[in-house]
Amino acid sequence: VRLDSTRVSLGPKESRTVTALVMTRSDLPGKIVNTLELFATLEGDSTVSARVSSVLDVIPQVADVKDRYLEVPLQASVRAAGEADRIGAQAEVLGSGFLNESRTSRVELMLRTPDIQSRSSLALRDEYRVRYRSSHAEAVIGDYSYSLSPLTELSRFAFGGGGSVTLAGITAGGYVNRSRFFAPHQEQAAGFLNYEPGEGYQVGGNYLRKKDLQESGITTVRGVFSPLRAATLDMEYGVSDAAGLRDNAVAVQVNGHEEWGNVDVRVVRAGAHYTGYYRDLNYTSATMNF
Repeated sequence: VRLDSTRVSLGPKESRTVTALVMTRSDLPGKIVNTLELFATLEGDSTVSARVSSVLDVIPQVADVKDRYLEVPLQASVRAAGEADRIGAQAEVLGSGFLNESRTSRVELMLRTPDIQSRSSLALRDEYRVRYRSSHAEAVIGDYSYSLSPLTELSRFAFGGGGSVTLAGITAGGYVNRSRFFAPHQEQAAGFLNYEPGEGYQVGGNYLRKKDLQESGITTVRGVFSPLRAATLDMEYGVSDAAGLRDNAVAVQVNGHEEWGNVDVRVVRAGAHYTGYYRDLNYTSATMNF
């Protein structure tokens, strides 16, 4: 038993609430009764006293309750496919779940093996991935669609690892990967740093180092702005360097959404020697849906 005060003195017609914390064993074999009694005695005359008691029944939890455990449900399956005299089978385990009671941290698992796509066009390749996500961080290891920005790497499926951390409006991260299914193998290493000064406004920089037929480096600066609640302006400028050849590119995207429809305008200008996601491109599109 813990009291908020071990000794309390009261004046005439004075009252006060006394708080007591009673700790009960967690491994109770059955129901018990907790009784708490408080005594008050008049100072100078012990014959004048008062007593108050509180009785509490403590019943241990014996039935299962929902969400008593943190669970990561998994689904296992077996697949078979083939053509002509070729046939193959593969096993797959897929699942996800939360790692804390507040449901702010989540883990995802994907395992599929072996690769039987060479046996049939209806088969799937092998794939291995573990991904972690929380409100302030994200990490992935394995086969994944790695992305950086429109002028560096918009999306590339490869095997590697990456992640990001967000703190006080600043997000930093990157990834390293290598293609598994194409020859020659392509390698990429990327990093980024973004700052969000306010809701709807973000500025940052990106760097990508990649190696395929040649090795090149791409550096870009990017800003995403939402001057209106239903409109977004995305602008990026990049410079690449490969074998001493420098070139640049610019990308602009404007989209807006209203009750009557939406508008999407995109402009990309990339030089002939630019080595980012776009190369030797002069592209403009405008779409309106009502």
